[in-house]
Amino acid sequence: MKPSFLFWLLCLLPFIAPAQRADQTALVLASQSSLPYRYVNASSLILRAQPSATSSALAKLAGASRVQIRDVCTDGWSEIQAHNYTGYVKSSYLVDGQQEVTAETIDWDMVQSFGGTDYTGVTAVPVPTSVSTPAASHVSARKPRQ
Repeated sequence: MKPSFLFWLLCLLPFIAPAQRADQTALVLASQSSLPYRYVNASSLILRAQPSATSSALAKLAGASRVQIRDVCTDGWSEIQAHNYTGYVKSSYLVDGQQEVTAETIDWDMVQSFGGTDYTGVTAVPVPTSVSTPAASHVSARKPRQ
């Protein structure tokens, strides 16, 4: 009796594991959609890889953009998500509502035409290319003419 029970259990196992993964995926998606939103209160804001002003730039967020807060750090930085980008910005540049954005150089007509309170403008920051030095010229040593 025990071998047949183990046989059936092993037969059902492949069907149980994907269902558990699907439940976990649904849970992650539900938790992401419940994350709070904030708005960029600056003309533009650099999204950084780490919570540091000297960290590499990942993207540039347009003013009045809606971003999703993933975590608020105690050092004044917030981990955010905007479209497919996740990184850090200074928390002091984020406000609760788009109507609280006071940056003077916001193109409000563009914000309204591209989604209003759902607007998120993200521009990729070009990755700096390494500076290559020209190849050293080879000087052949010649014997002096006699």
